[in-house]
Amino acid sequence: MSNRRESAREIGDIEVYGMGLIHCSICAANHVSPKQVEALVNLEHPSGTSHGWVLSKDSTFASGAPNPSPCDEYPVTRTHYLLAC
Repeated sequence: MSNRRESAREIGDIEVYGMGLIHCSICAANHVSPKQVEALVNLEHPSGTSHGWVLSKDSTFASGAPNPSPCDEYPVTRTHYLLAC
């Protein structure tokens, strides 16, 4: 996984664009699976909880956008995910 983590960091496969106490918002390349998003975020930004960051069960972001949803800037190639801990 360390090679994958380095690759993700280098080419911007995932980006944390919002971090809160119990939620974080992620922009990920479409080829990255939701499980890979969870794993990469937990490696880079450990939550400190026993189960770590997982895809939120919330069906929408606070803005009302669906979770997951296409990226506003790159809707064809990237997806936004809401994670919770």
